[in-house]
Amino acid sequence: MRRRTPTGRDSAEAVFLVVGALGLSVLLLSLVVGEVGDLGDADGPFSVPAVAALLGGVGFGGAAAATLLPETLPDAGRALLALVAGLLLAVPLAWAAVRLSAGCATCRPPRPSPGPTWPAPRAS
Repeated sequence: MRRRTPTGRDSAEAVFLVVGALGLSVLLLSLVVGEVGDLGDADGPFSVPAVAALLGGVGFGGAAAATLLPETLPDAGRALLALVAGLLLAVPLAWAAVRLSAGCATCRPPRPSPGPTWPAPRAS
């Protein structure tokens, strides 16, 4: 059985997968720690959901693109094209995360009712 020697072709995919996993872990950690303690509020493009979406999009999108790119490309060109593809996926994801988190920030809980409304009052 012949052993396969590593050529470094899979290293780009591995790096992009690690970046995507880092984004996912940032999001999960913020959900867990956000429930336990208050880490402060950051709004806009540097909020936790935006950074997590950007890292996840670059990582997982870049890994998918690096896998689909032809093996005949040089490593640097392959990594650069995968990075561009990851950014093309990550920027709309981060934009959507900012928009969704801004929408949730303006949500208010419903007002409590003044009292029981049943039975309905009768018109006299």
